[in-house]
Amino acid sequence: SSRSALASRTVDVSSIAEAAEAAYEGFARLGWDLVKGEGEATLRTQAITVRCLQRADGSMPDNEDEAGLVAIVAKSY
Repeated sequence: SSRSALASRTVDVSSIAEAAEAAYEGFARLGWDLVKGEGEATLRTQAITVRCLQRADGSMPDNEDEAGLVAIVAKSY
């Protein structure tokens, strides 16, 4: 299934640099606080974009300002 493919190709990372590296092989998951703003701009220069924003439990947030959100990033094609 697409969910199992996503799970098997997703790596938890703790920095923008690690996210950029992981995104070349699949998906990277990291805290939205690291990504929003400058982090997102840095990733974009490497053709990596935010694909999904979710709560730690995997549910969808009401807005991007909720605390503790997680971003899934990947290479854009």
